[in-house]
Amino acid sequence: HHLVRPVGVASTSASAAAFAAAALGNAAQGNARAALSCWLDVIPVTIFSTGAWFFEHRLLSVCYASAAANIASVAAKGYSIYPQQTGVVQSMCTCAGAALLVFSLAVSAGRARVIFRARRMVRADQRRYDDAWDR
Repeated sequence: HHLVRPVGVASTSASAAAFAAAALGNAAQGNARAALSCWLDVIPVTIFSTGAWFFEHRLLSVCYASAAANIASVAAKGYSIYPQQTGVVQSMCTCAGAALLVFSLAVSAGRARVIFRARRMVRADQRRYDDAWDR
């Protein structure tokens, strides 16, 4: 229970470090496009790991930011670094950021539903309380 956050952050940080090492290796070999592509992969992972560590209380916002960065990274690769005529939108829809976005939207919708039901229950209790005092 106490190790979940450090282990999760360590694993995502290791992933970011691997992407950074790949970027440096590609740059050392003179492959600037591959290096830039790897650096674009570092950004969403870094957003998620630092956000999870420092802003755990705002994890849903961190998930949205990381998902947006990942989708933007895929779009940048598809339109700028490795220009494609087709398939960019499909790549954006099937990337990890899209899955994280769907998960975050589902959590947000569930949270909104719970809050709505709780407010409705409080209003019903308040009506019953007022009715009991009116008798």
